[in-house]
Amino acid sequence: LSDKTCKTKKRMKPDGKVVEEKSKSTFDKMKEYGLEVVDVTNKNLFSGYILDHAYIYGESDKREVENLMKPFKIYKAVKINFICFYHPDYERDKNEMIKLIKASGKSYGIILGKTDFKSVNSEKSSDWIKAADNAMKGNAYNIVLFLFDNYLKGSNLYRDLKIYSQETKGFQTQFIVTNSLYKNGMSVMSNILIQINTKIGGVSYHIDFGKEVNDKKLMLVGVDTSYCTENGQRKLKVAFLATINKEFTKYNAQKYLMNSDYSHDTFLPLKKYLFIAITEYFKEN
Repeated sequence: LSDKTCKTKKRMKPDGKVVEEKSKSTFDKMKEYGLEVVDVTNKNLFSGYILDHAYIYGESDKREVENLMKPFKIYKAVKINFICFYHPDYERDKNEMIKLIKASGKSYGIILGKTDFKSVNSEKSSDWIKAADNAMKGNAYNIVLFLFDNYLKGSNLYRDLKIYSQETKGFQTQFIVTNSLYKNGMSVMSNILIQINTKIGGVSYHIDFGKEVNDKKLMLVGVDTSYCTENGQRKLKVAFLATINKEFTKYNAQKYLMNSDYSHDTFLPLKKYLFIAITEYFKEN
């Protein structure tokens, strides 16, 4: 962090000219953004938190994680209203899925509302997207399920549906692979239903962190990055997630797309994101 060396790199401009650009040193960046580095070997400046005994809370009980036995009543259940799309070749798998759904959710306190199934006799992404889009025009469903075999799961169909639902329209989805229904099917379906409950705003359980954590009104923030290619350009995706309640079960999430020229400057959108997340924290509390 005391490195004052400025690095130089060459870049080609749109007109074909090559220019040299100097990047700021680590030391310069630290000063510009007002950062201070402290020696964490000084115990008065840095502390961690260790759970002596990890407990989780369900709907009505508290259990030690080491002795956690399934099933347990989830902490907060939201009524699941779904429509499931499947290929006509999977009629047997659909019937198995219906049987498992009816049998597996009750012991966890999962609440099922409207549940519909519709076949899509196509391998084209546009046909599946159109079917999902039409289903989500009203308020009948809060999540869309897709029943795929390994072939469809490995095709562009899975990717296209994920991008469309999450990036374009903003509705929740859950993909289920047909062969997962036959080996430990009850356990698999229970976990899927718990996951769906979480996706639509429910809470499976929360951890008891004790007064030393709960009284501090903490916000936990996570940052992750990945690269993608868009319109022939390599870009960096920066994703942020921040907790907004004391149990750390509600989140604010944001994503930013950055040009590759700034691939090392993930702090650039951080100020904007933290402002949004902190605002959401105060609205919640």
